[in-house]
Amino acid sequence: EELYESCLGLQREVSSLAATYRTGHAVNEGVSTVIVGKPNTGKSSILNRILGRERAIVTDVAGTTRDTVEETVSLGGVTLRLVDTAGLRETDNEVERIGVAKTTEKLKEAELVLAVFDASRPFDDEDRAVWEAVSSLSSCEILTLYNKADLARGITGDVPFGDPIPLSAVTGEGFDRLSSCIAELYRSARIDYDITPMIANARQFAAAKEASAHLVQACDALAKGFTQDVVGMDLELALGKLRELDGKGTAEEITNRIFRRFCVGK
Repeated sequence: EELYESCLGLQREVSSLAATYRTGHAVNEGVSTVIVGKPNTGKSSILNRILGRERAIVTDVAGTTRDTVEETVSLGGVTLRLVDTAGLRETDNEVERIGVAKTTEKLKEAELVLAVFDASRPFDDEDRAVWEAVSSLSSCEILTLYNKADLARGITGDVPFGDPIPLSAVTGEGFDRLSSCIAELYRSARIDYDITPMIANARQFAAAKEASAHLVQACDALAKGFTQDVVGMDLELALGKLRELDGKGTAEEITNRIFRRFCVGK
């Protein structure tokens, strides 16, 4: 019973540590964020407003952005690796088609998507195609933005999503709410950033999750009446994964990972 309570407490601690990965990763490496929408919805204007300077070319001509524009910025206390992309649509223009293909590739890598729609125009088939492309992504957060809110107060038509953020890249309306939403997604009020240890990369996150899983198995084995030596096998595996977190493990696999990740000199 004493060993069971100890294992259960350890599992909770390791599980809590693993839960810090989302925030730790955002703080340490930044969140890969893609701005996407059909042409002329104001994606580049939104990028410029977030950056506070004219980084991307903005015109009234649809399809101005043909290549990706990438910048790093802090918003809501979170570091975003922002990517402004070419508008998603079917096109016969070869250059624009290459830009659309790059947009699709960037979406596959995104952790956060800012899906931009024009609030001054009806929701149309091109908007729907954008939403279908975005909503099919399984491993990222999506914030829907109604840009040009200074010209209208909501898209008309059959909209397949709810609770968008109305904003205006011209007046700055709505950007405070956007900032708050991003902070809510990636900054935890439960974490004291000065003293709380956080998981900062995917390797550490995987190690913590595996250690937690082995501790769950140890608890389950004890509950089913297995002997302590059998339970010890799972505890040893959990300890091995925890050693990977702080670099104390000396397994060949860990050493190889270090040499792949860093340039190690003399």
